[in-house]
Amino acid sequence: MINLSMFNSLFSLVSYFDTESKCRKVLREQRWGKYVVCPHCGSIRCVERTDGRFHCNDCSANFSELVGTIFGMVEREGSIKAMAVENTRVETLMPIIKRYVHEHSEIFTDELSSYSKLSENGYVHSVVHHHQKEYVVGDSYTNTIEGFWAQFRRMVYGIYHFVSKKYLQRYIDEEVYRWNTKEADSGVRFAYMFGMCSGTFDYSMVKCL
Repeated sequence: MINLSMFNSLFSLVSYFDTESKCRKVLREQRWGKYVVCPHCGSIRCVERTDGRFHCNDCSANFSELVGTIFGMVEREGSIKAMAVENTRVETLMPIIKRYVHEHSEIFTDELSSYSKLSENGYVHSVVHHHQKEYVVGDSYTNTIEGFWAQFRRMVYGIYHFVSKKYLQRYIDEEVYRWNTKEADSGVRFAYMFGMCSGTFDYSMVKCL
């Protein structure tokens, strides 16, 4: 496991983390140590997939280094909502879904067991079984939300290299903003950002963010 205290400057940090594979390796070591642990059931019987994610042989969940800390929803042809969460258990996710998704809406998900209660909570639920190599079943797919997570990972690995739990929501908000305004031109983006940043801040306020 790499000793992060070896980096004594931003230059040395950026010079070392020059590839996505190095960033992913350190994130895994910092989170799990020697063995990858499934965040859904706690099993260590996990194998790495060809796309760099992991598959649990006990509960059949698929996950990555960032899973279990972030939850996101995207509307077809619409905007995305994403937030840091403590875990991906049903009692954590269901209140969030109910807050943002109208009852009787159709929801497309992967096979995560936490989604099994969607139908009895008033939603039309369609499942894509990724562990069975299903990716599109009729109109059911999760490619859009997976595209968002791929873009988020590229931002983390390529720009920031590492994010702390304390500020995770800030990074998520940045990527959500990029995603939700991707069709807007630069002028519209600038006007919006200028309006949001038109206040004044002192150091004590920034330090507490």
